[in-house]
Amino acid sequence: MRKKLVKPTFAKGYKQILGANVHELKEVKGVNGVLDDGHIVKLNDLQVIPKPKEEQKIEPSKVEKVEKEAKVEKVLKSVGIDQSNAVEGKRQRKKKEVFDL
Repeated sequence: MRKKLVKPTFAKGYKQILGANVHELKEVKGVNGVLDDGHIVKLNDLQVIPKPKEEQKIEPSKVEKVEKEAKVEKVLKSVGIDQSNAVEGKRQRKKKEVFDL
């Protein structure tokens, strides 16, 4: 089962409707269901999917990747940094020099 994501009231654009995590339905109580992680959700907010094969890793959707890249480009453009000059990866910090007095 995949559960429905909560959407903000005035959200714009396309957002993923269902979560990427796969859960098991443990118990049914009326119109609600109890998932394996303990959350109680309405049965209408669940999507039935086939059980994944042994620890099948779910990759993030292409939309999420594109949104992240667009956000980075927008920030770089607002600061005035050219995309070709941006450094990929983590910044290497210099070790602090401590002098004994």
